[in-house]
Formats: sequence, C-alpha cells, structure tokens
Amino acid sequence: PEGVNGSPITKYHVEVAAGKNEIQEVLISSQVTIEEAENNEFKLSFLGEETGCISVDTSVEAMAKAIENIDGVGKISVTKSYESNYLLKYTIEFNGPSVAYQDLPLIGIGDIATCTNSLDIGIDIHILSVQHGIAQFRPGVFALSTNADDLVGGHFELSVGFQGQFDMLIFSGNKPALLHIDPGSRWVSTVGDDLRSDLHPGEIILIEEEFVEVRAVETGTIELAEYHSKGTKNGASLGYRMNNYVGSATISPGDNFFVESNGRHVDQILRAGDTIQLRDSNGRSQYVTVSAVDVSKVTFSPPFESEIATRTPVYTKQKVVVSAKASSTEMKTALESLPGVGFVSVSREGPKDSEGFTWFITFQSTMGMSACSMQSWCLTSNIETIQ
Repeated sequence: PEGVNGSPITKYHVEVAAGKNEIQEVLISSQVTIEEAENNEFKLSFLGEETGCISVDTSVEAMAKAIENIDGVGKISVTKSYESNYLLKYTIEFNGPSVAYQDLPLIGIGDIATCTNSLDIGIDIHILSVQHGIAQFRPGVFALSTNADDLVGGHFELSVGFQGQFDMLIFSGNKPALLHIDPGSRWVSTVGDDLRSDLHPGEIILIEEEFVEVRAVETGTIELAEYHSKGTKNGASLGYRMNNYVGSATISPGDNFFVESNGRHVDQILRAGDTIQLRDSNGRSQYVTVSAVDVSKVTFSPPFESEIATRTPVYTKQKVVVSAKASSTEMKTALESLPGVGFVSVSREGPKDSEGFTWFITFQSTMGMSACSMQSWCLTSNIETIQ
C-alpha cells in the first residue's frame, strides 16, 4: 500500500473484531391498542419448527420459553418495549451456548390458523434482523499422544505451517546477493547479479529490516510492490528470505514432479510424506505431498494445477524436534518457537504403561479448525525418530 502522493506507509491501525450474537426483533402493530389485542394469538417458526400459540402482549418469559422449546435453540434473552399504544416490540438475542455467535436464519411466522384465537384483521407481525451473528474466536485444541509396544523414547518432529523466519540469505549462484535501493524507491539494483532464477514475483523478502513484496525480477533489477522507506545503508546490503525455502522449479500443468532449477540437493531437506507449498500461474498456493526425492528431483501428488507452465518457489513446513518425554513447558517452548504459532498453552498427562504421554495443546493465537481443513496451517507430527 502507499500513503499520500505515493509516500511509504510507516504506521498501521489494526482493529480486531470480536464475536457478536444474532439479534432479531418481532414487531407487532395493531389498529386497536395492544391492550385490546392481547387475546389474539400467533406462532413463530424457526429452524424448521414452529412454536406453540403465543398471545399478543405475552410476557418476555413466555416468549423466551416458546422459542427455547424449538430443537437446537437452548437459552435466549428477550426484552419487551411498547413503542406506542399500537406498536409492541420484542427484542430477541440468541446468546445461549447452542446459538451464540452464529449467523442465524430469520424467524418466520408460523401457521396462525391453527391457534384458537388467530390474529384479527388489522394486526400485523414483522420480523427484522438487527444484528447478524459473527463467529467468536475459537482456539484450535489438539491432543498429541505417544505410545509403543515396549517403551517410548527418543525424539519426534512437529510442524505447523509454512511461515518461516526471514534469516536465509538470498544467493546469486554460490555467493550472497548484494542489493541496493534508494530511500522511497521501488527499484532494487542487484549490483550486477541476475536473480531471475532465484527470486519470484509475489515472494516476500527482507531488506534492511523492511519486509517488501517482489513484483518482478529482471536482469540487474528487482521491482517491488511497495516503496522501501529507508533504503539500503552504505551502498549495498544483504537480502533475506524465509528459511523454509527449498528452491525454485518450473512446473507444467498436470506434472507430478519437478527438478530444482538451480541444482540444489533438495534430498537433504525433503523426504517422502512431507507437504510442500507451490504457487500456480495466478499466484495461488497449492499444497502437495512428496512421494519421492532423488537429489534435485521431487515427485509429488496430486498433480500440479495451473493454466500455464509456472516458475514457482517451493516451501516446506517449519519443523521443531521435541523429546518424547518433553514436559508441558518444553512442549510449549518448542511450539512457540515456530513462526506463525504465537501463544499456546500445554498440559500433560502420563506417563502411561509404555512411558508415553498425552499433551493437550491449545493454540491461543490461531482460529480452530476441524480435521486440518486448511493445509496451510495444520499441526502434524513425524514419529520416525521415536525409539
């Protein structure tokens, strides 16, 4: 993003949204006074069911009970106000454990004809949505257990996402690349180096403590998507990328393998079963599973999906090695060392008969998800190192 007249942005104001309960209003209007219409009855419908018959001007307790009797609703809160002698309003907040923080369908009008004292002509009911429900933050909670036929020992790996630390030097061939950029500029000089096979559009890099996005790479220059505020000091500077970068590859649509473009020995980094991140021709991330690694060649599944042959960076998941007998504090420290994890709380149970343990891990900085529905963020473990 850019500031006024293209100047670099130096500050951000961030607002974090909290969850909200669904709030709806039932408005009852009458050509006679509400008091005169109180013997009239109606029904409400919700979640495929109907309430019993409800009297006009019924109490808040009776209104709440009628709706709470519908399957799946549970507790709600109801308030009542007389807008005039001819207009009555019930405000319903869905705040019980079963319905809180959910975007719910609008309450409907049930089959009024089945009520003994159905509504007279001149009495109308309208339902309004005042506030849509918004999901509250729910932390991801995982249980991780070790077990064995004999005794558990050794170490195992844990990994979470594809966010790395920006401490890997950007290389040109076998030497670190030197980068120069003036303050307030978007054009980086590579000081004679050709980084077209090393950097990729869309990649985030670090230059002089500023994170910038690469827009294009040409011989001798890099175009950034935003301005570099301070520029490089003392001429040229080193650049850094995420340390879970594996290499670069050109992959065609339907391919199930690639060869690292610069001849890197990726067999020292990847192994069968690892999940890696690729990018298609539109910059969208794809997540594939490694099936075999042979020096610089990687076979994977499912096949690569893209409109055209694409040069993509390859990333692996960040990993941390944990003792099979780690305390809750040691497990917490290990997980929080992974970029993108934030804060976790950990409790431990055990040991069991086989000296195994169970750790209960709550990710307090990330939204919960079921069955690792997001491949870009999922707690996984490798037990090959358990002895």
